[in-house]
Amino acid sequence: MHLRTAVLGLAGICSLTAQDSVERVFSFRQVETPQLQQEVFNALRSVAGVQNASLDRSARAITVTGPATQIAAAEWTFKELDRPDQPSAPNPHEFTPEGMGDAVVCVYTVSRSQTPQSMQEMVNAARSVADIQRLFPVSGIHAVVMRGTAAQVALAKWMLQQLDAPSPATAMVPVVRPYAATEFAVRIFFLANIQTPQALMEVVNAARSVADVQRFFPVNQTHSIVMRGTAEQAELCEWMMQRLDTAGPATAGEFVVPNGVVRLFIPTSGQPLQELVNRARSESQAVRVYPVNARAAVAFRGTAAQAELAAGVLK
Repeated sequence: MHLRTAVLGLAGICSLTAQDSVERVFSFRQVETPQLQQEVFNALRSVAGVQNASLDRSARAITVTGPATQIAAAEWTFKELDRPDQPSAPNPHEFTPEGMGDAVVCVYTVSRSQTPQSMQEMVNAARSVADIQRLFPVSGIHAVVMRGTAAQVALAKWMLQQLDAPSPATAMVPVVRPYAATEFAVRIFFLANIQTPQALMEVVNAARSVADVQRFFPVNQTHSIVMRGTAEQAELCEWMMQRLDTAGPATAGEFVVPNGVVRLFIPTSGQPLQELVNRARSESQAVRVYPVNARAAVAFRGTAAQAELAAGVLK
């Protein structure tokens, strides 16, 4: 009797498991190239959280198996992505899957970022700053797919809207765009006078180090930098951008930080900046001394005493 009950119980569990598992086949109608099919497959599988999925390129189909909640998210995502390369309206589209907590799935179509590189730069920035792990470009149809909380998706959408638009920096005047709906500081610096990828990267490397901010990303298409950090870090980064992104020569100055100072030096000796930086590091024993060749400037962070020693070399 007990054995029969146990067998019946096991059968019931197996039946429930089978009912919980759903298999669906999605056939491509619009997407034709193998590369784009792969992009759609990768985004769909990750955003929906489907572990059991396969792509059959010859049949132009994706097969997914899993819980009904995941399959519903996968189906919605597939329908959004299986389309020609043209923006969908309205933009973006969102879906809240039942049974997946506070998750929101969103497909955002970009209009200006036409290269894989520019899309990847935006995605890298949005993924890190908004803390969304499931955020992927589908460059073949100029779409970005994401899944996160409502707050994470809202921040990522705001960033994409800002970056996938003409830069607001005009007449050699930079523009700072803050995002207020978070407990941390988010800024987008649209630069007006730093225009080349090399110059932008020099500024990023210097500011990232002296401001102690890890989430600091260049977006070359709009000559912009995206940051996330504390209010103090944002204030320091804004101070640096104001002094480096000028129509004329960069401006020297000092900014007080805990246990020290940040200084921008504009050397006039005519010696190569890297040589001066090496000497300043040696003389002051300060580690964070960085050249910004495009602006003929040196960024420094250390104690006040170290700054005075560095000044003997860099002034």
